[in-house]
Amino acid sequence: MTKSVIRMKRHSICFLVLTFLAELEAGQGQSANGVYIVYMGASAAANGNSRDDHAQLLGPLLRRKGDEVVQSYKHGFSGFAARLSEEAAQTIAEKPGVVSVFPDPLLQLHTTRSWDFLNYQTDLEILNVTSDSDSSSKSPGSETIIGILDTGIWPESESFNDKNFGPIPSRWNGTCIAGRSFNSTNCNRKLIGARWYEDPENDKSDFNTARDLVGHGTHVAATAAGSLVPDASYYGLASGTAKGGSPESRIAVYRVCTPIGCRGSAILAAFDNAIADGVDVLSLSLGAAAEYEPEFSSDPIAIGAFHAVEKGITVVCSAGNGGPGPQTVVNAAPWILTVAATTIDRDFQSDVVLGGNKAIKGGGINFANLQSSPVYPLIYGSSAVEKAGEKEARNCEPGSLDGAKVKGKILLCENKDGEYSYKQKLQEVVRLGGIGLILIDDDIRAVASNYRSFPMTAVTSKDGAEILSYINSTRNAVATILPTVSVANYKPAPAVAYFSSRGPSLKTKNLLKAKPLSSSCDCFDPDVAAPGVGILASWPGKDLSVALPNKDPPAFNILSGTSMACPHVSGLAALVKSQNPTWSPSAIRSAIMTTATQTNNLKSQITSAESIATPYDYGAGEVSITQSSRPGLVYETDTIDYLQFLCNYGYSVSKIKLLSSTIPDGFTCPENASSDLITNMNYPSISISKLSSKESKKVSRTVTNVGEDEELYTAIVSAPKVLEVKVIPDKLQFTKNLKKLSYEVFFKLSTSSIEEDVFGSIMWTNGKYRVHSPFVVSNFEIKEDRKMGGGLGALMGETKVADIGQSTNGVYIVYMGAPATEGSPRDDHTQLLRSLLRRKSNRVVRVYKHGFSGFAARLSEKEAQAIAQKPGVVSVFPDKVLQLHTTRSWHFLEHQTDGQVLKFSSGSDSDAKSPGSDTIIGFLDTGIWPESESFNDKDFGPIPSRWKGTCMAGKNFSSSNCNRKLIGARYYTDPSNKMTTARDTVGHGTHVASTAVGSLVPGASYYGLASGTATGGSPASRIAVYKVCKPLGCLDSAIMAAFDDAIADGVDVLSLSLGAIFMEPEFSNDSIAIGAFHAVEKGITVVCSAGNSGPDPETVKNVAPWILTVAATTIDRDYETDVVLGGNKVIEGGGINFADIGSSPIHPLVYGSSAGKGGENEARYCEPDSLDRDKVQGKILLCEKEGRRSFPYDKFQAAKRVGAIGLILIDDVARNEPDIYYRTYPLTAVTSKDGLEILSYIINSTRNAVATILPTVSVAKYKPAPITPIATEYWSIGTPYDYGTGEVSPTRSLDPGLIYETGTIDYLQFLCNYGYNLSTIKLLASRLPDGFSCPENASSDLISNMNYPSIAISNLSSKETKRVSRTVTNVGDDELYIAIIDAPEGLEVSVIPDQLQFTKNSKRLSYEVSFRLSTLPEEDMFGSITWTSGKYRLHSPFVVSNS
Repeated sequence: MTKSVIRMKRHSICFLVLTFLAELEAGQGQSANGVYIVYMGASAAANGNSRDDHAQLLGPLLRRKGDEVVQSYKHGFSGFAARLSEEAAQTIAEKPGVVSVFPDPLLQLHTTRSWDFLNYQTDLEILNVTSDSDSSSKSPGSETIIGILDTGIWPESESFNDKNFGPIPSRWNGTCIAGRSFNSTNCNRKLIGARWYEDPENDKSDFNTARDLVGHGTHVAATAAGSLVPDASYYGLASGTAKGGSPESRIAVYRVCTPIGCRGSAILAAFDNAIADGVDVLSLSLGAAAEYEPEFSSDPIAIGAFHAVEKGITVVCSAGNGGPGPQTVVNAAPWILTVAATTIDRDFQSDVVLGGNKAIKGGGINFANLQSSPVYPLIYGSSAVEKAGEKEARNCEPGSLDGAKVKGKILLCENKDGEYSYKQKLQEVVRLGGIGLILIDDDIRAVASNYRSFPMTAVTSKDGAEILSYINSTRNAVATILPTVSVANYKPAPAVAYFSSRGPSLKTKNLLKAKPLSSSCDCFDPDVAAPGVGILASWPGKDLSVALPNKDPPAFNILSGTSMACPHVSGLAALVKSQNPTWSPSAIRSAIMTTATQTNNLKSQITSAESIATPYDYGAGEVSITQSSRPGLVYETDTIDYLQFLCNYGYSVSKIKLLSSTIPDGFTCPENASSDLITNMNYPSISISKLSSKESKKVSRTVTNVGEDEELYTAIVSAPKVLEVKVIPDKLQFTKNLKKLSYEVFFKLSTSSIEEDVFGSIMWTNGKYRVHSPFVVSNFEIKEDRKMGGGLGALMGETKVADIGQSTNGVYIVYMGAPATEGSPRDDHTQLLRSLLRRKSNRVVRVYKHGFSGFAARLSEKEAQAIAQKPGVVSVFPDKVLQLHTTRSWHFLEHQTDGQVLKFSSGSDSDAKSPGSDTIIGFLDTGIWPESESFNDKDFGPIPSRWKGTCMAGKNFSSSNCNRKLIGARYYTDPSNKMTTARDTVGHGTHVASTAVGSLVPGASYYGLASGTATGGSPASRIAVYKVCKPLGCLDSAIMAAFDDAIADGVDVLSLSLGAIFMEPEFSNDSIAIGAFHAVEKGITVVCSAGNSGPDPETVKNVAPWILTVAATTIDRDYETDVVLGGNKVIEGGGINFADIGSSPIHPLVYGSSAGKGGENEARYCEPDSLDRDKVQGKILLCEKEGRRSFPYDKFQAAKRVGAIGLILIDDVARNEPDIYYRTYPLTAVTSKDGLEILSYIINSTRNAVATILPTVSVAKYKPAPITPIATEYWSIGTPYDYGTGEVSPTRSLDPGLIYETGTIDYLQFLCNYGYNLSTIKLLASRLPDGFSCPENASSDLISNMNYPSIAISNLSSKETKRVSRTVTNVGDDELYIAIIDAPEGLEVSVIPDQLQFTKNSKRLSYEVSFRLSTLPEEDMFGSITWTSGKYRLHSPFVVSNS
């Protein structure tokens, strides 16, 4: 391929292919939303009427179905977007006059981080059942109701059909709330209720519905209570009959989550409604992150669950996916049944076959179609190293591999770098032309990921070593990767999933479940484990994101996570409840816990990463479906037990009395209340802490017989050798009249001390029943952290206003305990509400009155503090977002697009009469926030008379929002009608518009940083907004409609900061290239971002030669966050934080390698789970970077997790590219040189290293600037591949002297030279001259002669000379210009003529450049030709390659 334009890819130009028409005939691919774009080239008439053939194609569609046409393009070009079948699209593609037909896909905004899509990995049980095992409408299970708090439901799924269900239980008080694409008829006798909750921060109609737009809630509900669905599978995998844990139960859905997260106010409202509605079980597969689990007083799940349990509702929650590190469990309040995740006895195997037909077992889900014989070349990643190190290459890090060595081969890669996900490595191999990937990773081997149609599999470290040994044993290693098959009866199973959160608690070991709640308890965390790996369940029926190419979307999906371990237990709890309707939530929990198993299908102990698992991993064990309904004995706890629990933690009686609606008269906390007494709470597990060799500790338990009347139970103790355990009495005789009996357990160490926690169990058995209770014993010394005068108890004792915190959305939750009467707020509740309503009618967001008392309201922080002091208020806390428990959490999308901030004198105001005020810039983006000061129209004159656009009213946007600055606004409804306003709800479009043409705003800053007067590049210009994007992306159909309108509206410039994510589409399928072509033809300049896929080569987007494509550089401003070492030595650092830990170096400073758990190498890089909390807590941490790129956010999270009060990161890239993630956390990045100086101070200068990290300050006139971000990581010199012709000059570009001009004919000639046929080309241009034809010698080599300001020469051999010609037009004074050549050694460059004399009558002159190699280069060569007259300097770069 020819490198005739520098910006184009070195091996292929994305938007052009020689086989264009052949591909049209082969088909366009399947549309993700049923919409195809029919592009028909230029419009026939200048008046905007569509062509006849356009109308003829539209006519049949309109006759068949009125809503087929989504968009019609008729102003700047001809075509339409319509809902078509794939067959209809193929037929239309063959019609005369049609240029191309292609599906309407999504494009992503060009932000510095892409959103990774939220993958919910959940679980469902698959059983092979006979056809007569249908659910019975008369079964007790049909009276049980499970409430699901999640993302909603897809009601059409077969898992929710109500066949054979009887009437809805008469006690049901709920409702089925209609919403977007969901009405009351979507409920039935199975799905009996559905509610949704508005987000006070975002009232978008998209999520004003109970319909599941994510998939997670549907999967959860089907797992818990899905009806039987025969022949369920994911494209044939995991086939069988799908069913939930309690298929006869009814379902009530409470949609509290959106893709962004789950609002605490909505969660509480759902609990409140569910209590009144009459559910029996509540299932929550969501919660806080492990490191951020809130205290009980500000935990909506703990609060809501407390009141639900008080009303007899069992609450089941996922333990979180923060594993495999310890102390990561969440949702650990003792009244919640908390669930970990395990594997099942099914494996998804995708085997590797080596030469000689040696088979290696691999894992993962792929539907690849390679030959089954090992005929494909196989190489190890390190054998394909390009410029990076061997370590990077063997881990197949992006940018480390040589494409020529990868193309056509299967790659064996390690996954030990910790920086790149397997998806990024997969994408890199695909990009480089690899045909398969074998990843060595024990964790990914155990938890199958979905690679869809690409041949990828994961193997264990052991099997990876065997494959590598084979590669090293032969010169021509070959292999193949087989498509996935389901393997049943896999052993060993269950095993604890690596991602499943572990105990004990972060704060202490005595309350093993409740991390932040307390310091002592007798309950394990998690309580039990259930299947959560590689499981099938229902999925929304139109989700193409999980579909295979050219296949209908699946009705079921295979995923993994504690999210679906939770509904397994929710379904089981409903099953137990249906067979024992009078049992309390604690009895149900006890039955599930005490009947759990600790062995796998090999009759050995359950494992975790090949080691023996403990109750910290799986709680009481893997749940048992059959035994839990008949446990024999149960341990019961009630509300009084939980209130006593709070007493023993120091809660005041006045606060405790607010909590319960059933508290007895005269209830008081005992005088000897102590955290040590919590171990006596009647929980099915036992936890003993602070056990010394000098004492014996005693706990008591009471069991209730729920089996046969006359039973004798005997205690069997299993204890480690270092521990003496005695049960008194060791026999319990139950009779008809004696249902409850108590016993005591004594614990004593038989050695002086124990180095780690020890585990054992007590089992009561009568031969028929086995009631198992695990215990843990530790001599861990608790360090009480009794904030606010008494540990956690003080949170409920006397609320301290300073600890409320600031709400991110202005909403605070006021929790007031139990209501005085069922369904009515208390008097003090009502008084507070009335006071708020009198002040402003819309302040109250939600009212809680059914299950508990309180409300959520918009408050200032001062008001929240005042309300917290009111009598009757338990707590006040900000309304936070909780995340779904997925194996990957979402990183919020940060838009780091930098506007120009300059210091202006007071007189340099924008001039309304300047020529710039008649220039109109159109923005295709996420819309605009019209109230911003950047868009005020002060001193602007009338709107230019040539403007023909409009200001479309929409949601929260009226025509009055436009003015003389913002003169136009349009939005484009997508096929699902989810975008109905030009208002920017994302922020990206507002930022882009203000950067380009924002009016002058004095005193602009980000909390004082970068302060000055903000202005756009052309502040006097007018703005026209075309909202084509929503948070999930930008539809091609909308982009093309916007181009179409903008051409007719009369804009001068179009700005698009968006584009394709991965592979840029071909020109014929590229909405931006097509729209830009016609805009440029009409005289509109189109400017596009180059994309944020660097620093790798060949990643540029929006490369059509008629588009001005822009890369990013730094500016001369630095955000300095300095480090002060002992002795007041100052080290420059960079980043953005507003922390204030003092300016004096008084905080202990430690190097990562000195604070590790054992692996020095991992700890020095501060990799997750590598740091020892005891060595880090309360200190500032110094960490190194690893690999070509660093992810400071991950190291920041790792440091915070172990209690570091600050982080210094040695990372040259992060030093120069500040992130704003850290905000109030003291984090800074330093260069490698400065990092060595800090390290030298730690190691050599002192035994007690100290430091502090200062808050960020803005430093102007920073040098060097500009540089290309990331690409100059090793401080290498940038090339035109990085920055094109260079950094723009606002002043010199206004008066360049000479210019290179190209027109429509040049671009059509460009297409000719790329093999486009003449009939297609003639459709493109509206002003094509008569007799135009492609030259007979059309060739890609001729593209170098296009009159472009840069030159690219490819395929230059040492035996030839290549010549290109250029023509320049004089737009300055009549001048003599002289050519100055800057060429690298080994390249001969000549310019003929080397002088150009322009006169009044000679404005256009041509010249010829010759290129000849004197030596054969190993890499591409760069240089430039500069024409100068003394006054003007016209610079044109060139690149020459022999490839």
